[in-house]
Amino acid sequence: MTKGISNDILESYEQFDEYPTESDHHHIQSFSLGWNLGRLETALKWNKDMRFLTYESVSNTLLHSLLIINDSSINLKVIDEIEATVEELITLEKDPDELIDDDFAEELEENINSWQEKYMEEIGERDSILVVENGVINTRHLVREPDQIFDQDCWAWLPADIKSNLTDSMKALAVDIPTASMFLSLRSVEASLRIWYEQETGDEIQYGSWGSVLDRLESEFDQENGPAVLNNLDYLRDKRNDVAHPDIQPDWSHAEDTLFIVRRTITEIHSEIN
Repeated sequence: MTKGISNDILESYEQFDEYPTESDHHHIQSFSLGWNLGRLETALKWNKDMRFLTYESVSNTLLHSLLIINDSSINLKVIDEIEATVEELITLEKDPDELIDDDFAEELEENINSWQEKYMEEIGERDSILVVENGVINTRHLVREPDQIFDQDCWAWLPADIKSNLTDSMKALAVDIPTASMFLSLRSVEASLRIWYEQETGDEIQYGSWGSVLDRLESEFDQENGPAVLNNLDYLRDKRNDVAHPDIQPDWSHAEDTLFIVRRTITEIHSEIN
């Protein structure tokens, strides 16, 4: 047992920086943090008469709060203040089972009120968008690492504009805007097919209206006996028409399916060219 804090809590605190911090800050974390600090605040009020809070129990609650708030990709100033209090508990060198004194309890209660206000102020200044996960794709993962659904060589081969369209398509899917997601993914595969056509024939397809590449390929190649990269041409054309039609509203599953087909087609294009 280490003075001021138990060994297991001290070990967890020393590993604090190793805990994952790449996840989005979810509203459940706000609830958990509020409940955790609120419970400690209430306990401090009862402790004035009942005298039951130990340095061990306070340390445990504060460390738990620290881990809750740190397990996200956003950097909040209040983390440093809670961490400073944990550091203070370590340096006090009190026995973990010793009851907290009145001065420390009063200071801690004031700090909790301050942390809660600062946390709400910081969170209130941030724009939050709920990431939707309706299908097979882990959209949270895609938003952070859009290249992960492609082979590394294939992604590295893609021009910057196609990467940008694919990335934006995944972001649109993540926030449940399926029409925009389909438009962007189809635009990326159309640009990839233009690259393939130029490599295959030595001719260029002039930039025209959206979908012009699909029209050109459909008119020049036999769909039944054509190259493998054109196997999905009918699907891509139909989805392009759906997105362009004002009375058709694609849903999330349509956008996800389209992204998979686009991924497969681009991968096939890369394989044929390289």
